[in-house]
Amino acid sequence: MITDRNRYRNYTVQAYEDKPIRTDIIDAIVNRIEYMTSRFSRVLFIRFDLHYPIDFIAPHDNSHLSKFLNSFTRYLSREGIAFQYVWVREQSREKHQHYHVMLLLNGNATCHSWNHMEKADALWQRALGINYPGLLQRCNRSRDGSSHPDFIHLDRHDASYQRDRERCVEWASYLAKTRTKGYAPLNVREWGASACDA
Repeated sequence: MITDRNRYRNYTVQAYEDKPIRTDIIDAIVNRIEYMTSRFSRVLFIRFDLHYPIDFIAPHDNSHLSKFLNSFTRYLSREGIAFQYVWVREQSREKHQHYHVMLLLNGNATCHSWNHMEKADALWQRALGINYPGLLQRCNRSRDGSSHPDFIHLDRHDASYQRDRERCVEWASYLAKTRTKGYAPLNVREWGASACDA
């Protein structure tokens, strides 16, 4: 199912008449944001992308992403940080697929993205078996080129809490867009998410 309405489940989303979004993906996003914010009074929302080098011979499946997620979630568990995530695979005219990731962390256990993104960058390189820093793109620039944090810190006690939660859904709804999906080989998943009770 898709929707082109810019309101979904009482949240503003990046859906337009000519640019619809997939409801299965936006449901996964909303479910995990609501799950984490119900469990923890503080939640750290982070957005990042994973790319391949231009000259890299990438597999057609998601084996590198699976290896990365296994390593990264083990790291978070060792640090004692509860997490949720949603990922999507996209490809258009470029040679390789790339991945968009929404990450949610227990904000009572961690309050900044920097160390986690440094670790994620190193683990993505390790999953690819190369030393090539910078393949993890921190989503810290607007379309107009202005910089902004790659995270939103949700605090249930802040006056801006509800607005910040809505900002998280709107930002992450980009992952649900239909454009640049549909190019994965047969039986290769185009998105996935961590397990939650929601």
